[in-house]
Amino acid sequence: MHALLTLVHTHNHLMTTQTTPHLPPLPTHHYALATTLFSRALSSPPPLPPPSLDALWFTSMLLGILSFAHIEAPSPPSAWPLAAPSPLDLNWLQMFHGKHEVWKLAQPHRRESALKPLNGVWLPRPPPVPAPELSSLPPAMVALLGLSPASAAFDNPYRQAASALAKILERDDPQSTILGFLSCMGTMESGFKALLEMKDARALLVLGWWFAKVCRTRHWYMWRRTALEGAAIVLFLERVWRGDGELMGLLVWPRGMCTL
Repeated sequence: MHALLTLVHTHNHLMTTQTTPHLPPLPTHHYALATTLFSRALSSPPPLPPPSLDALWFTSMLLGILSFAHIEAPSPPSAWPLAAPSPLDLNWLQMFHGKHEVWKLAQPHRRESALKPLNGVWLPRPPPVPAPELSSLPPAMVALLGLSPASAAFDNPYRQAASALAKILERDDPQSTILGFLSCMGTMESGFKALLEMKDARALLVLGWWFAKVCRTRHWYMWRRTALEGAAIVLFLERVWRGDGELMGLLVWPRGMCTL
């Protein structure tokens, strides 16, 4: 209940103040209670009753939405990856990966789960891609990432995220874009995640293009972060690649898309 009330508060503010420099803080009382009760449930001795397992999984989804929706930066220069390092950097990505452990515990795919019909929506699990789809990616990006039809995930950490991006890049369906993004971020390989944490330029480029694609949907809880951090990624890479016309050309599209 407390997580849901926090989400309603956030939704109402974002629907009316999306383009303002500052967002109001999360409602402290409800958010604190939601996280406290959630942590307590996670540490409860098994087995939990089925309704509690469903509530645990649903709450993890709500907290994941809140972690992505709430960004304190008022402008790109003060957003990750340009801002000074903070313990909250990529906290939304940590939540994405943490939900896997909750999924194992809650098992929303079990027969008696009330959430079983939504299993494929909440945690999309696409079939393995045998070879990266490269045709919709700019040749300069393919070359920069070292991708080829023979690329494998174990020898190229950019393969999974770039291939998933290529699959939806030319599609205009907002739902496909959002589900593709959630699937890619939720199944991100540890090597690519580590590169993002190190602010590796090539990993940032892939994430920046993902943010640009998602930003176009103007989805209520994704728009602000993808716009601000997407623009910050462009500014960051402009500093890294200054003087290289070909690589700077890869920033033209995300620069135009990541706007409030």
